Amino acid sequence: MRRAKPASSASIPSCKSCLVFAPTDHHYSPTLICPPPPSRQPTPRALVNRSSASSGEHPTPRTLYIRGHTLLPPHQQPLLQSSFRLHQCLPQYRASTCVVAALAGSQGMAAAVRCLLTVAVVLSPLLAGGGVAAGGPLSTSFYSKRCPSVQGIVRAGMASAVAAERRMGASILRMFFHDCFVNGCDASILLDDTPTFTGEKNAGPNANSVRGYEVIDAIKAQVEAACNATVSCADILALAARDAVNLLGGPTWTVYLGRRDALTASQSDANANLPGPGSSLATLVAMFGNKGLSPRDMTALSGAHTVGQARCATFRDRIRNDANINATFASLRQQTCPQAGGDGNLAPIDAQTTEAFDNAYYQNLMSRQGLFHSDQELFNGGSQDALVKKYSGNAGMFAADFAKAMARMGAISPLTGTQGEVRLNCRKVN
Repeated sequence: MRRAKPASSASIPSCKSCLVFAPTDHHYSPTLICPPPPSRQPTPRALVNRSSASSGEHPTPRTLYIRGHTLLPPHQQPLLQSSFRLHQCLPQYRASTCVVAALAGSQGMAAAVRCLLTVAVVLSPLLAGGGVAAGGPLSTSFYSKRCPSVQGIVRAGMASAVAAERRMGASILRMFFHDCFVNGCDASILLDDTPTFTGEKNAGPNANSVRGYEVIDAIKAQVEAACNATVSCADILALAARDAVNLLGGPTWTVYLGRRDALTASQSDANANLPGPGSSLATLVAMFGNKGLSPRDMTALSGAHTVGQARCATFRDRIRNDANINATFASLRQQTCPQAGGDGNLAPIDAQTTEAFDNAYYQNLMSRQGLFHSDQELFNGGSQDALVKKYSGNAGMFAADFAKAMARMGAISPLTGTQGEVRLNCRKVN
């Protein structure tokens, strides 16, 4: 990618709101970041990513470039938004293009001195290792002082649950996805119905389907015993989903923490925001795009179907009416999913390696053995065919992309600061 020409003194923007960004994960250097100059002026040392969201290629239009070469991934973009006025980037990365100017050279150094004088209050918590500016939404060290054992507690709870039933790993992963896609990652899916609202548990995509609530309850009880009224159910679910994938043989990733719990839930929102097993590719791209996720993210996240089981009602139409299905595979599934009745009969989504998190799901798609219509849409002569082929032959690429996409999904509309609450019981508000 071509770098922009060095800035002239006339084009250096005002540094009334800028900071030195010093993330805690060490592969990002401390970087001076300033808002872009007015549109009539050239943008110094800025690169604008103009790639198409539908191309399936990295980086997405929501990726920021600093210093012309340092990648700031979308899961860290909220840190920028909370730290200075980045007008070009809307919440949840829905802007088509984000522009950040990063100064360099002697002029940049002079501007840096001016900036440091104006942002000393913001800079101090950053360099102290907090990971974000004061008031920032999510951080790697959110509980480092108040509940340092939380990640170990969640990991132990998930290890016990997966050892007892490997399918539970897939169930917790699915629960996290269904939570984040309905008004953000706020643990609203865990709330029982009340006289004042009908929650998400009995929405069409969740009823008799989402499971594992008791696992989260048990982990929450252990966390409360160690750190009372400190760790949100939303953060516990985010950590549990990461550990579930890893315990089944999949990748791991850094989970940014600091989410708070919703005070309400909505069955109608769950019905409207969760893609169904009969969704078309266009619908999938649109629904994931509405959450700030690219087509590549969508295809990677769909790989979660490499584990878990599905109810007959969700794939009956696929195995009897779709043309793009392997006939032997369809016949096999019809044996346990009759034309009528047996709605709750289960079948593995990935028939090759039913309990291992790997890339066999994509190999199944290439053999026309996707269990859901929506799965096979990813490999049906459309825009994602090439990526499915890559993932089918490159497990490492899939694992890396899946981890990145999970981090992005985990940053969908979190409640932070004084929003929501930290529930004492994940099933009800305090």
